[in-house]
Amino acid sequence: MLRSFEKKSLVGFMAQFGDEMKNKFNEKLKGFEPEVTLFGDIVKARHKVAHSGGVHKSFKEVSKGINAAEIIIKAMKETLHENLL
Repeated sequence: MLRSFEKKSLVGFMAQFGDEMKNKFNEKLKGFEPEVTLFGDIVKARHKVAHSGGVHKSFKEVSKGINAAEIIIKAMKETLHENLL
């Protein structure tokens, strides 16, 4: 189960499927560290809004966060697809 969307947690989630999956997923995210970090920040901000009040994120940042989510999901999908099918 994913409890955090920081890179360490995402890679740890994929590691549940084995070291090969973890390594391939990590490789697919190479070069996208800023996007992965941004996505984690957006999720944390959403949590703060839901549980403790406001937060300062622009619509542009949120839009970039959505793009980052797409990168992460694509990397997960490709990794799982390549190794399980």
